[in-house]
Amino acid sequence: MLKLILNADDFGLNKSVTEGIIESFEKGLLTSTTIMMNTDYSDKAINYLKNNNLSSGIHLNLNFGKPISSHNNLTHKSIFFRNVYYLIHLIKNNKINLNEIEKEFNLQLEKAFDNNLKITHIDSHKHIHMYIPIFKIIEKLAKKFKIKKIRISKDYDFFNNFKNEIKNNDYYFQWYIQLKYFSGAYKSNYFETYNKFLWFFKAGNVNYNLLENFIKNNSNKNEVVEIMFHPGFNSEDLRSKSSLTIERENELHLLKSKKLNNLIKKYNVKIIDFNKKIK
Repeated sequence: MLKLILNADDFGLNKSVTEGIIESFEKGLLTSTTIMMNTDYSDKAINYLKNNNLSSGIHLNLNFGKPISSHNNLTHKSIFFRNVYYLIHLIKNNKINLNEIEKEFNLQLEKAFDNNLKITHIDSHKHIHMYIPIFKIIEKLAKKFKIKKIRISKDYDFFNNFKNEIKNNDYYFQWYIQLKYFSGAYKSNYFETYNKFLWFFKAGNVNYNLLENFIKNNSNKNEVVEIMFHPGFNSEDLRSKSSLTIERENELHLLKSKKLNNLIKKYNVKIIDFNKKIK
């Protein structure tokens, strides 16, 4: 039986995204989210998680907003570098000390645990944790905080569609992830079996047709697959902070749609969270 984890990234990014994720959970099929700990709306998101049954991991972040730590090498004018590949470039060229990244991530995790959040798993903004030097930091901190699930952004459908993808930095980063993880080049003995993952290239653009085709072709498989969503309400504030605006609202409507709910029932797919609670 196919089991799907419908996870919303960016909880706490701003008011309209946070409210959109809440609505996707309360009125739709969303089962899980990952919270950002360094944003202006983090505290509101934390309060919601404390008082509601929404399963949440942590969305570790080096690419949006201000750091919790005081390390200026991670920032430009006190703001994180938005471009994940520029950040990787700086790390490769020893312009950023990995100890600074470890301290920042440790503070983000400490904030979650100081607020008594039950963190189910780790992922990151722009998948920065997939870069091996940073992933090693994640492993260390995950052991410290006793978290045994980490998103591996190794796209389930990559080799079915990679010829159609634009040959940009995202494309080559996905190749890197495909080659490094589970190819023998890098393995971990600490974590539980990783869930499979969809869709690296479809951030903010998951639609009904994609889901229908995937479910039709895979409904008989005994697998757990995480699908990454970015639901939210479009807003003026969001347009100043993110390239995903109306796309988020489209995903919100999809998660609430009767059409998607009927599709899930038709193929007897189970919608679960990272703790395997069925919605």
